[in-house]
Amino acid sequence: INHGPSAVTMNFTLSNPYSVVSRSVSCSTGTLEAKKDCIITIRFKPTVDGDQSQDFVIQDKKISLTGKGLTNG
Repeated sequence: INHGPSAVTMNFTLSNPYSVVSRSVSCSTGTLEAKKDCIITIRFKPTVDGDQSQDFVIQDKKISLTGKGLTNG
């Protein structure tokens, strides 16, 4: 939910093994208006073993995504 008084910009660019698979209509343009909410579904689909991380940025807030790839597990 954008509790602020103005719209925020959202960057939906992620690289493998992360991808945005869906997002709600309220944020489909990359902008979330004030007092609106947004649901984003992010998929983690590793192709190599080991720890993997990436940042997802909403305005100036960084959300760290982390996962562990187990290709034979």
